[in-house]
Amino acid sequence: MSLLEVKELKMYYKLSSGWVKAVDDVSFKLGKGRTLGLVGESGCGKTSVAMAIMRLLPFNAQIMGGNINLEGTDLTKLTEDEIREVRWKKVSMIFQGAMNAFNPVFKVGDQLVEAILTHENVTDKEAKKRVINLFELVGLQPDRMNNYPHEFSGGMKQRAIIAMSLACNPHLVIADEPTTALDVVMQDQILNEINKLQQDFKLALIVISHDISVIAETCHEIAIMYGGKIFEIADATSIFHNPHNPYTIGLLNSFPTLRGPKRKLVSIRGSPPNLMGEKEGCLFEPRCPYAKPVCKEEVPTLTTIDSRKNHHSRCHFALDPKLQDIEFKE
Repeated sequence: MSLLEVKELKMYYKLSSGWVKAVDDVSFKLGKGRTLGLVGESGCGKTSVAMAIMRLLPFNAQIMGGNINLEGTDLTKLTEDEIREVRWKKVSMIFQGAMNAFNPVFKVGDQLVEAILTHENVTDKEAKKRVINLFELVGLQPDRMNNYPHEFSGGMKQRAIIAMSLACNPHLVIADEPTTALDVVMQDQILNEINKLQQDFKLALIVISHDISVIAETCHEIAIMYGGKIFEIADATSIFHNPHNPYTIGLLNSFPTLRGPKRKLVSIRGSPPNLMGEKEGCLFEPRCPYAKPVCKEEVPTLTTIDSRKNHHSRCHFALDPKLQDIEFKE
C-alpha cells in the first residue's frame, strides 16, 4: 500500500474573471522511503499540488475534485480541526523562501519548541532537548537556538526550516524549492543533508523544483508538470534517458550536462498557457515543434509507455520513435 496516493486531484483559484485550473486531474503514488520530484516551469502547478496536500490554501482556492489519501485517510474530507492534527505530525513542508519563513521577533529555537508543544504532549524541557538534537542533525550548533532569524545566514535558515519540518517525526515531507537563493556549494550541502535525513528516517519525500539537476540528485521517480497537469511520469532513469514527451525533451535540452558531446542549450520558445476557461487540444501545442493538427483539436490522455516502470506520457505521439529526434529551435 502506498503511503500517499493522489487521485484525479483538481484545485482551482477563483478570480473575478473566472476559475484558474492550477491543478487539473493530477494523479500519482508515493511509497514509504521513496522520493518523488515534481518538475516544470514556474506557474505549472507544482506548489499548488503541495499546498493542496497540506490543505494550506488561500481564501480563493478550492479543491474541486479528487482524493488525497495519506495512510488511508482522505485529507480532502477532513475538517479544519482534523487537518491541523495531521500537519507536522504526519505531513510537513519545507517552504520556499526560508528567508521569510520565521517570525523575526522570536528566537529560532523557541519557534521550533512552540511547534512541538502545539502538536505533541511533551514538556517544555523535552521539546528543547528534541530541538537540540534536530539542530545537530542538520548541522547547526545547538547554541544557535538562542539566535534570532536575522542572525542566521541563508543556508542556516534553510537548515533550520528542515529541522522544523522534522520536529514532529512526520511520515511525509514536502520540500518546495529547497535550494532557492542559495549558492551552488550551499545547494549541494542542503541536498546532501536532505538525502541523508530521508534515508535515516525512512521518510517519503516530495521535492518540488524547476531545476532538473536538483531532481536528478534526489529523486527515485519524477513527474513532469505543465499547465496544471502531469505530462510525463516515470522513474528517474527513464525520464532522463528515455523521455516520451516533447515538453520533457525540451526541459532536458535547456539544462547543461557534464557527460556526452557538447551541445548548444536551447530554451522552449513561448510562455506557459493561460489556465482560465476551457481549452481545446494539447496545452503544449503552441510551443511544440512536433505538433500536428490532432494536437490542436483533441486533448491527449496519459499513454502507458512501460507499466513496470510506471512510465506514462500525455502526448498523442508518445509511442512514436521519431519523437526522440525533435529539435527545439532558438
